[in-house]
Amino acid sequence: AEGEPAKLIEGGVINDDELRKVRITHAELESAVGANGDQLSDVETVELFPNGRISITPRDPDQLQRIESELHEIRALLEAR
Repeated sequence: AEGEPAKLIEGGVINDDELRKVRITHAELESAVGANGDQLSDVETVELFPNGRISITPRDPDQLQRIESELHEIRALLEAR
């Protein structure tokens, strides 16, 4: 649809089909994300708009810490059995 952004990364996963459609390489994507001070592994979504604007949404670092904390608690519970 006109005006809809191409979702180049969604849920932290690179969308190769979308990259091909907009003729962007992995290296160019990595470069664009790097220019924003992020790494591909830090990014949740990257959207490319028809006007050329790129929207980058970083992963939530707090979410990662909460998950690691919960895993630690689960391990402790399992070891306590």
